Amino acid sequence: MLAAWIGGNPVILKPSENASITVHRMVEKVRSSGPDFAAVQCLLGDREVGRRLACHEGVETVIFMGTFENGMRVRQDTLSRPAKEVLLHLGNKNVTVLGETADDQGLDQACADLMVDVFSGAGQDCKSVSILFLPAHRCDSVVERIHGLSRVFKVGDPREGAWMGPLQDPSRLDRYLKFIGISEREGASVVMRGKPLPGSEKSWCVAPTLALYPELSAEDLKKSVVLQTEILAPMLSILPYRDPAHLLSLLASLNHAHTCSLRGGSLPDPVEIPFSRVMRDAPVLSADPSVSIHYRKRNGNHALLGAEAPLQLMRRHLK
Repeated sequence: MLAAWIGGNPVILKPSENASITVHRMVEKVRSSGPDFAAVQCLLGDREVGRRLACHEGVETVIFMGTFENGMRVRQDTLSRPAKEVLLHLGNKNVTVLGETADDQGLDQACADLMVDVFSGAGQDCKSVSILFLPAHRCDSVVERIHGLSRVFKVGDPREGAWMGPLQDPSRLDRYLKFIGISEREGASVVMRGKPLPGSEKSWCVAPTLALYPELSAEDLKKSVVLQTEILAPMLSILPYRDPAHLLSLLASLNHAHTCSLRGGSLPDPVEIPFSRVMRDAPVLSADPSVSIHYRKRNGNHALLGAEAPLQLMRRHLK
């Protein structure tokens, strides 16, 4: 929003109906900063309001951030106006890859970071990790560590000391439970099964899920509904790999390719990893927001310019 405004454009934000109050208050705060921010406005409403705004002849550029399915609806709705620029920032299935030679200390740190990457936002953060690749011969020991860590954190109201909060609404809960069942039908072994917790009818709190996919081929991964869909819930899919060639074939078969975190040694060179952003020995949520990346595959069609974008646009505008 700020980058577009600095570039000299009036900006209209249409938030999700599930987050309207937060965005509305943010825009009010911006507009109260002075008359220069009068060109920033907020439009509240349901999906039909968003569709009409995107299709309006006075809107030259649409920047959509959301799920792949909703992004495709926006693109379909605007097809009749080919001059309209439609920039898509779509859903993610970020991954972590454990290497063959990670020592116990490095493995403990990687598993601790994984807990944050996967579960700190109940899996609903667009930067969350949802797939773990690990060497087949280390599968049992690593899964045991992750299972132990997943059982001890508190779920509930963060204001009462809980580490993981609830799902956003009842539809997320229903979707979560459905995908657990689908993972089993696809051959996964559910090591830890997510379920609604007491009081979930009011807060939609759930336990996390660990689903292990043994001996998965690249073709199996391509056909998997769970592994190719953004679930937006605290569910980690665990995929063992036999060797680097098998790992690369699995990574290439994913429909999403935003961020990959490599943990430990004996891993392919980052240039071989078919992802927009590849990190070394660091949690995904620690990614530098100022680094520009280009979305790939189902993640969208636009470049994420990062925190430096407003300054870049300001320099361009002043020139």
